[in-house]
Amino acid sequence: MQSTKTAQQIYAIVQGLNTLVLAGKVRLNQAKIDQLNVELDALEAAKS
Repeated sequence: MQSTKTAQQIYAIVQGLNTLVLAGKVRLNQAKIDQLNVELDALEAAKS
């Protein structure tokens, strides 16, 4: 029975890590989007 509990704990840890990685990627992508929006605004301003 102990091995089942250990497996469940490992699974929970892996799931938690996956969630953290996903959250990090979302933040990274949001930062990229913000940067692109800044560049786009600068281009629009330069055109007008």
